[in-house]
This record gives sequence, structure tokens and C-alpha cells, in this order.
Amino acid sequence: DHQEVWQDCTIEGKAPSELVAAAAQGAHGEPISIEGTGGVLVIEILGREEDVSDDAASKFFFDDLAESNGAIAEKERRIDFAQVASVGSSGGANSPSNLMPRLDKTATACTCIGVQRVALGKDRKVGGESEPRSDHWAVRVEMCVLRLVREETDLLISLTRPIQDGSDKTMEDIMEASTHSKLFLEIIETFLIQNWDL
Repeated sequence: DHQEVWQDCTIEGKAPSELVAAAAQGAHGEPISIEGTGGVLVIEILGREEDVSDDAASKFFFDDLAESNGAIAEKERRIDFAQVASVGSSGGANSPSNLMPRLDKTATACTCIGVQRVALGKDRKVGGESEPRSDHWAVRVEMCVLRLVREETDLLISLTRPIQDGSDKTMEDIMEASTHSKLFLEIIETFLIQNWDL
């Protein structure tokens, strides 16, 4: 498995395609900023979860991220929108519904939008022992799971951004989102795999 991370997502003269290209080339170095949003863009190349259906993939990876963020209880996370779509060259490259028109093979993309209440910062030491933080904030998670069957890979693209003043809001207070942000759509629309043999 491999992961690339960019924090504080603002685009300072960098197109989203440059962010994705840097990840595809395995670039290491300073995080690329997506300014002022406090966002984090993560691209992960994972072993394929063969026991997870396409219809269940968004929820599976969303819940996995929620658990690693400390949003273990069902009430601390929710998915507002999910879809499964055929993408790539045979998925109607010029079709407005093709989320990844630059992909030169056909694949299945499972996307979702959701909210998680996550722990704010790291655990703190109290009297020599680690104690979990009790303060939480809400984050908006946009996710695309590209299911690459022949390559036995699930490629995960996620954009996580804090919701303003989320620390004092309940999950019910946070508005439901049913469309991906312009930034996330631009990231996945410009996504390209340059070398399928890696």
C-alpha cells in the first residue's frame, strides 16, 4: 500500500491536475497547499478489497477512514451522497457524467460525500499516560474509490476539510451535501494514470 498526503488544501498556482500528477509520480517533499481551507488531499494505492462490492465500497472506505479518525460511533459519521459510475475511455470520455474522462481504461468509480466528527489533535499526556482528547470537530469528506480489477488495486482519493465552527455543532446541525465540490470534481476529472505497469 502507498499513500501521498497534501495538507491545508489551497491551490497556490497549482492546478489540481498537478497535485494528482505529483501523487501519480510518487513525489515526496513539501505538502502542496490548497490554501486556507485546512483541507487534506490523500491519494492511496491499496490492495483490492475483493469481498467488498462496488455498491458497498464507498461506505466501507468511509467507515475505515472514520475509525482511523476516531469517529467510531455511528452517530459521529454519516454519508449524505454516494454513487457508482463507469469512468474512463470507454465510459463516454466526453460525457458530462464521466467523472474521470482522462483515464485511458474503463474502471468503476465509487464516490461519496459525508461528515465525520473527529478528535481535534493528538492524544495528550496526563501524568505520564496518554489520554484521548475530548474535543471534536466536524469534517466534510469527499471520496472516490477507483476499483481497478485487473491491477488488483483500489485507488482511494479523499479530500477532507473542516466545517466552519464545527466544534459546537451536532451532526443534525450540519447541512446535508449532495454534490461534490468544484475542487474535488476538478481533482478527479483531471486524474490520469501514466504508467499502468507500476
